[in-house]
Amino acid sequence: MYNKNYSINGFTQNEIDAEFSRLADLEIKAMTYVRTSIFITIDLSGSMRNHLSMIKEIIKTMDTELRVVPKRDFTLFIIGIYNGIPRILYFGDLKQFNYENFISAFPKSCYGSTPLAQSFSKADELLNRFNEICKRNRHWFTIPVFFSITDSQATDSADDCNSITSKYKKDIADNNKLLVEFVTGTNPNGLNLGGYKVPIDEAKSKSKVTSFMNALRVATSTEAELEEARISKMPSKRNIEEYNRYMSDIMLANFKFCYDRNC
Repeated sequence: MYNKNYSINGFTQNEIDAEFSRLADLEIKAMTYVRTSIFITIDLSGSMRNHLSMIKEIIKTMDTELRVVPKRDFTLFIIGIYNGIPRILYFGDLKQFNYENFISAFPKSCYGSTPLAQSFSKADELLNRFNEICKRNRHWFTIPVFFSITDSQATDSADDCNSITSKYKKDIADNNKLLVEFVTGTNPNGLNLGGYKVPIDEAKSKSKVTSFMNALRVATSTEAELEEARISKMPSKRNIEEYNRYMSDIMLANFKFCYDRNC
């Protein structure tokens, strides 16, 4: 199931369930590619109205860079916060994503509050379901890549923000998420989740976004270490759990190498 009718109102629960069912029914063969999930939280609240063009640039650059990665499948989740509600704006294979149609459904201006904690919790719910399906059906998959595009002016309660922040910090520290915050000068530290940070309101922001996406493309394009990272020898693909951990560790190490060198 691929929803071609992009809408700011988001996917219905039936559409979400149908896509998870499609993932569960995929036939896994010896040459099936490793799958990486990409979660993008887009803040379309009122305080982001001056950054709408940069939001579009980030999505476009992601699509351009990752679409050409060989021997890797990407499942893309995009959650948009608009009018105070987190909505699933896209869920499906990256190769089926249509950037022009997606952007044409965007609002003309940003509006509403910013329930960031709620949107991150929704993303984790989707991730847990995605991981369960992949494990149950013996898929090869890596840890997820999370993008957070926001000025971090969350309107959730302090308790909710602290809870989800602690959860994400632990996931990052345990190497169970690769997370990047696209931040603004009004809040350069973002949510202090412990991930990478890319500014979106500087003169060189476009080039920095391109460098970041290029690093991610390279990191997901190979099963080999780009430098001596002392990662254990690649296990057999038959040992699915160890192989998935190996591929995740390679992706993390290669991304750090590319990011430190180019960003």
